[in-house]
Amino acid sequence: MSDESEAAERQEWEEERALIERHSKMLAEGTVGGPRTITRLVELTGLKRWKITLRHVDLKNAFQESIGKTSHNHFEMESMQRKLVCRRP
Repeated sequence: MSDESEAAERQEWEEERALIERHSKMLAEGTVGGPRTITRLVELTGLKRWKITLRHVDLKNAFQESIGKTSHNHFEMESMQRKLVCRRP
């Protein structure tokens, strides 16, 4: 592989990572609409699904972990609110 093709591949790799990181953060924070899923992340980035699920596994895992914590807290909060409403006189 030539130096030019290695440099181009490295640049593509870094651009993909930047896209994934930016859109993962936006989805996790709720600043962009739609479900917080890998499918939605694929739509937002415009990348092929395999690039997120197979090529950048660490970013995929970090995204899933961040939305899992956020979603869990959201559902936990809703559950607590329902319990409080039920206990009001």
